[in-house]
Amino acid sequence: MINMKAIILAAGLGTRMGEFGKEIPKCLLKIGEKTLLEIQTDILKRCGIKDIVVVIGKEGLCWTKENQDKIKNIAPLTIINEINDKTHNTYSLKLALDKISTDDIIIIDGDVIFQKKIVEEVMQDKRNIILSKKIHNVMSEGNKIFINNGGKVLGMSRNVPQEFLHHQLYIYSGIKKIQREYVSELKKIINEKKYHDKDLGYVIDDICKIISLYNYPQEKIVNINRPEEWNEAKKMSEIFFVVIMQGYTATGKSTIAKKMSIIPNTVVYHSALIRKDLGLSPKSVEEADKFFNYDNNLRLEIDKKVYRNLAEKIKENIQQKRNIILDAGYFFKWQRDLVYEQLKDLDIDLIIVRIICNDENEIKRRLIKREKEFNRSPFNETPSWNAYLASKKVAEPIRSGEIPSTINLGIIEYDSRTNFAQIKRGEDSLNVQKVMQVIVNDNKNSG
Repeated sequence: MINMKAIILAAGLGTRMGEFGKEIPKCLLKIGEKTLLEIQTDILKRCGIKDIVVVIGKEGLCWTKENQDKIKNIAPLTIINEINDKTHNTYSLKLALDKISTDDIIIIDGDVIFQKKIVEEVMQDKRNIILSKKIHNVMSEGNKIFINNGGKVLGMSRNVPQEFLHHQLYIYSGIKKIQREYVSELKKIINEKKYHDKDLGYVIDDICKIISLYNYPQEKIVNINRPEEWNEAKKMSEIFFVVIMQGYTATGKSTIAKKMSIIPNTVVYHSALIRKDLGLSPKSVEEADKFFNYDNNLRLEIDKKVYRNLAEKIKENIQQKRNIILDAGYFFKWQRDLVYEQLKDLDIDLIIVRIICNDENEIKRRLIKREKEFNRSPFNETPSWNAYLASKKVAEPIRSGEIPSTINLGIIEYDSRTNFAQIKRGEDSLNVQKVMQVIVNDNKNSG
């Protein structure tokens, strides 16, 4: 278990944001349905970082009591820099460090949008690191980082020294991590009064000569200094989702999957249609009853092809900025593992929508109706009552620890008989809330 604390420096005046900066501090800018600060703190908490100190300002048009209170509601451990108009982020960092015991510390500017994967990588790295992006113009605004061939930081300043003009240049991205054994050195330097009215770049330029600090390039970071960068952050912060529909036959999975497909940029892939596309579908009621009954051991090889095909749909759709609903039983861990494997390098949400129907007389009624309507619908493959019972007997429930901790997980359970839906996990996820809202609306309109 990695122990880490976080500091968010958000006491700036927001002058480069024009009219927006006069109304609210940058950390309260909305990115989708959430403020930037909510997004930052949510990501940190999902990475296991619970101790988060936020430093905000007192002076400046945007620092109203209302805005200060909003921030305190998001992050209870909030410190006010009473002289933010006379000092810089260095002094704000000093105030935060005074409140923090020694642990690894990640220090984040309050105007930075980033992905969860970046924080996870920062936590795993055993070095002191500073995050950056490549630049190609020495006249670019912001602090430039100068490194040696091994990536060690030699200095930082807004102007590029002559000897580094022909090197690949990097620009500071507003995130750094200091290992616990070096925090005391950082505190010692930052307590020097000469730094308090200066940008943190001056501190970093000096501290990298005392402790080893390494450059860590990451392109998926946006610093919001101007309205156009706010728009860029909105695009980057879009998190797509994959839904696994889970449940026994005739519980109503496909009905709910179809309802959820009204969410913009969402597509549904149904195992029945995959089987048809692969030419593997049963051709008659009798053949279907045998095939879907797990007691007959006829499904495994075909299921391997179908579920592998379903999993392969994930990356191609995410690249095209689409959400995916995978409509199948997902009774077995190996089937779900195929999905987890696809998600391991993607910063997207996994939502399991578990459909239940505890009234087995209703299940029987639905199965009889399906048998009468065999092949009238491309989804109708008519599993029998015996197939339903066999599924219940062999299904493997999701066990604790099955889903990798790096996956953003939400779970919704819906009873198709009583029309009762509840979020079992992921209440704070916007995507879970979005999916839940569709299901709840469906409840209101269902008989």
